[in-house]
Amino acid sequence: MFITHDFAEALRLGDRIAIMKDGSFDQIGTPEEIVSSPATPYVREFVNDVPRAKVLSVKTVTVSGQSTAYSRSVAASAKIETIIPMLLERDEPITVLDANNNAIGVVNREGVAGILQAEQK
Repeated sequence: MFITHDFAEALRLGDRIAIMKDGSFDQIGTPEEIVSSPATPYVREFVNDVPRAKVLSVKTVTVSGQSTAYSRSVAASAKIETIIPMLLERDEPITVLDANNNAIGVVNREGVAGILQAEQK
């Protein structure tokens, strides 16, 4: 267990994070769970300034059920920030692969733009 008041530090070091308010746990989860689905208004405010592209994985913006026959691929566990250059280079979806290298869907500019736009609000 590591205790810190620096959420950015907790994101870098922790596999699971607990956010406390007034001596009780408001939310416990992985950094990605907490940032993508804040459980309370307090947690939502707490994670408001977190750069989502650095925390959220490609899996969170994967669109399933679409053709996955594209020339480029990325692991579902990769952070969104790592695919931004690929999406800027070419406006073509990228096939998303699970841990067994099976195609599970695609990621596209629109999905990533939605995450980045949410950061600006």
